[in-house]
Formats: sequence, C-alpha cells, structure tokens
Amino acid sequence: DALLRAGLRARDCRWVSGAPPEEGAEVGAQLRAHGRPHPATVVAADPRTLDLHFGEPAGQVSPGQAVVLYRGDEVIGGGVVEEAGP
Repeated sequence: DALLRAGLRARDCRWVSGAPPEEGAEVGAQLRAHGRPHPATVVAADPRTLDLHFGEPAGQVSPGQAVVLYRGDEVIGGGVVEEAGP
C-alpha cells in the first residue's frame, strides 16, 4: 500500500489533436506497455504538462516512465511522469 499513488504530474506532453484535454475530463492512464489503463481525472493540462488524479490509487508510478492517455480506445496523448503524487 505504501507504493500506491493518488495521481501524477507529467511533462513533455504531446496531444494527438494538438490541444490538451479539458480540466475534469475522464481518461484512462496507461503506465505500462501491457498494463491496463487506470481510470483518472484531468486536474490540469496545458500544451506541455499534465496533472492527473486516479480514481483508485495506482501502483508502479515512477518518475521518468511514460504515461499514455486514452478516451475509450482512442489515444489522446501522453507524456513523461515527472512526479508521482502521494
């Protein structure tokens, strides 16, 4: 349980549409290549950064790893984890 995180901050984000998702958007956040996406809510996003809050605490959230965001089966963007929330 000590390794579970409530959210994350990502940097170097890229958005498929060119625009970040809106605050409050419900997304799936995939942290491992073969892992399942974790339900998450966008707390804040701009063209280069992202703050997410997970619906349930997630494990294996580490700075330097990639996070990919999905809306259903559609990839909407992603970035590099800068900081894992408590």
